[in-house]
Amino acid sequence: MIGWTHSENGPAGVVKELKKASEFLQIEDIEFVSLSGNKKDILKRVAAIFKQNDGSCICIHSGPYLMCFLFCLLSKIYKKNKYYLVVHGIYIIESIYISKPVWYIKYCEKYIYRHYQNLICVSELCKKQVEEIYGRKEKIYVINNGFTFHKLQVIHKKELFDLKLFSLGGIKERKGFLEAIELKDYISKSLNIPVTLFFYGNCNDNDYEKFEKIVSNRDDISYCGVVRNKEELLTIISQYDIHLSLSHEDTFNVAIPEALSVGVPTISTVMCGASIFVEDNKNGLVIDIKGNYKDKVINYIKCYVADEKFRTNNRLYAAKSIEGKDWYSVMKKYYTLLTS
Repeated sequence: MIGWTHSENGPAGVVKELKKASEFLQIEDIEFVSLSGNKKDILKRVAAIFKQNDGSCICIHSGPYLMCFLFCLLSKIYKKNKYYLVVHGIYIIESIYISKPVWYIKYCEKYIYRHYQNLICVSELCKKQVEEIYGRKEKIYVINNGFTFHKLQVIHKKELFDLKLFSLGGIKERKGFLEAIELKDYISKSLNIPVTLFFYGNCNDNDYEKFEKIVSNRDDISYCGVVRNKEELLTIISQYDIHLSLSHEDTFNVAIPEALSVGVPTISTVMCGASIFVEDNKNGLVIDIKGNYKDKVINYIKCYVADEKFRTNNRLYAAKSIEGKDWYSVMKKYYTLLTS
């Protein structure tokens, strides 16, 4: 299994977590290769693995598109091996939210997703997008990403006099920070209760400028920055009432299973791959932000605030619904597929 490991987030974070899970499970017949350094050295290293041409199964997690394009070409030369590419995103969709998209990446992506021998998508949403955009129908599999599980007690709230919302998407238009602010204000106005909203995660400079203009002189909306320690982050978010995951496009979004795992219901858009873990009125809501969703949210929030049993059941089921979906179970699925 090959991948870049320069970060704790994105595909690099996935590779790191799978490696940890593999070591914990004592899987000995999958070797992990971490990629770092300049592109020339990386290409030489991967090419040397391909050139062995000994019938090995080689699984690469997507990274720089030009590199993956070259890996795809190499796989056409050394045909005895079996090749998988793990698809973590769709650039042609994400480029809408990039100020200066790189023109040639779209062509690289088109070739890669049409011609790589086998694809593994990190969600059913990702698979559907690859099929619809690039017409890929065969040898395309789904293994959902996992999450890092920390056993924390679900916090029960006997009464609610205010509502505390949070988002882990940072200040990014693609992650729906504008919609989160708009929804927060709509809830507060409709139900006449104090509502606060807290953002965690990275931010884009241009989007942060918009954010500052909107929240200037307001104390009901805060940006809390990045909390890098995962256990500390989960402890913090376990105290909130509702998690908002209002992304316009997110092939997975690990924030959803993380929030659910500590008993916090999630309101997610259908454009988050991990929204498959959310069940309406049981551990949150799934909404379409392109449609008329606000009244649906208000009905859910009304019950959540007023009905202690409904609130407690949602929080308990949130934690229960995500059991068995951590990185250990995900690594087992990779092992089954790659050794079949």
